Amino acid sequence: MKVFISETDRQRAIRIAIVNIAKFYGIQKPDTRSNQSLYNEIQASGQPIFLQLKEYIEAYNNWFSFYERIKKIEEANDREHDLTEVERTELSTLIQRRQEKLNALQEAFDKLQFENFKRSNGLGNVDGIIL
Repeated sequence: MKVFISETDRQRAIRIAIVNIAKFYGIQKPDTRSNQSLYNEIQASGQPIFLQLKEYIEAYNNWFSFYERIKKIEEANDREHDLTEVERTELSTLIQRRQEKLNALQEAFDKLQFENFKRSNGLGNVDGIIL
């Protein structure tokens, strides 16, 4: 198994989620602040979406740690590592959990946007986004 994901990729994926949530809540200068600073501010704000954000980051980091472990094996053996059945099962579980947590975060974020978006249709305010 050749590993092509880097620490930069990990940070970028997590950053997208953190910055989008920070912007939604009006946190100042999200584009110039660190992930940790924004994460801490979102946590301190007590917003309900924080739990989904935390779980997504944990699931992503667990998945990434698996790849780091395999990469170390490959580097030590100087060849591509063939996953064992146990490793394939573990990877599958990690991917599934990461995706479930991402989906839960996206659903929570979509719901927040839906609940907080008002548009006037001439008949009063209507919740929702009309595409």
